[in-house]
Amino acid sequence: FSKVPLTKNEYEPTLAYGISKASNILFTLELRKRLAGSGVIAVSGHPGVIHTNLGYEEPLVYFMFAYLYPAVEKVLGRKFTKTIPQGASTTMCMALHDVKYDKSSWTDGLYWADCEPFSNEKFPGSVNEEVVYNEKQAKSLWDRSEAILESTSI
Repeated sequence: FSKVPLTKNEYEPTLAYGISKASNILFTLELRKRLAGSGVIAVSGHPGVIHTNLGYEEPLVYFMFAYLYPAVEKVLGRKFTKTIPQGASTTMCMALHDVKYDKSSWTDGLYWADCEPFSNEKFPGSVNEEVVYNEKQAKSLWDRSEAILESTSI
């Protein structure tokens, strides 16, 4: 996160996407701590891979959605992408579910995928817990976000 925000020359879509997803979790972790005792619980989520035109200007993304995923889905008989309503379902579950978490762990129920709290057992290797559940990094991101906003005239 030392390079955030990325300059125009440093920008690479896949890197920026990964940073944005990790930042969502980190920001939510810090927000959850700041809301402690208020009765409000902050959560973040991943809607899944949704088949939209988002990212089609990138040749790799276009190739994946236009050719690779349909071919693999046809061979395996399993869909790898979600429709827009299917992707929205995780957000709806987060909003409507009575999120409970163990007060001794700030990360319980913090991040959701496929309409349930995320676990590395279900999605092995997809989240680096040392990065996204790092309280020091979460606070640093929050502070840097505030500094950027304070330096910007809105």
